[in-house]
Parts: sequence; structure tokens; C-alpha cells
Amino acid sequence: MSDDLPTQRVALTLVEAVEALGISDDQLSATMLALLSARPVVAPVPRVTLRPEEAAAALGVSRDFFDHNIAPELRAIRRGRLKLYPVRELVRWVETSAARLLDS
Repeated sequence: MSDDLPTQRVALTLVEAVEALGISDDQLSATMLALLSARPVVAPVPRVTLRPEEAAAALGVSRDFFDHNIAPELRAIRRGRLKLYPVRELVRWVETSAARLLDS
């Protein structure tokens, strides 16, 4: 824009811009809602621990079976009521258990 325009006219207001583009109120509402609800795209972070129900699912067993037959053999992280199982510990258990089956 040229320098001789008054400062008030240099920046269009949102209403003027919408009117100039011919955007309907419904389109504006939908666009604003999409912009406000949009979340930044973040790359997934690999999990290094799992909760008991997730660990059971990862091993393909029920939570009850996991609690009674597998968890006693695993190292776990406990903080208050929270219990987490390191993924590496689950992998170690699988490798050790599979080796036992082959040996017997």
C-alpha cells in the first residue's frame, strides 16, 4: 500500500476483510472454529514404559493373567499408586520365556 494512505486504512479490520472476500457467516464460523481447535502437529513419542493394562495387551494376555503369572517376574517402576513396566523389561521377559520353552 502507498505511504499516503491514512494509518487507519492501512490495516483492514477483520470485518472488512471478510466482507471484501464475500465469506458467509457460516463459512467464517466454521473456519474460525477449525483454527481455534487445531492442534500443532507433533511427532509421536515412542513409549518406554507401559501401564499394567497396556503391558498385558502388548503381550496378548488378559490383565488378570498378567497380574498373576507375568508381573511377579518383571521389574516395575512404582510411584505412589502408579505402576509402570519398562518396554525393555517386557521384551527381556519374552526372550527369556521363549528360551525356556525351547530348552525344556
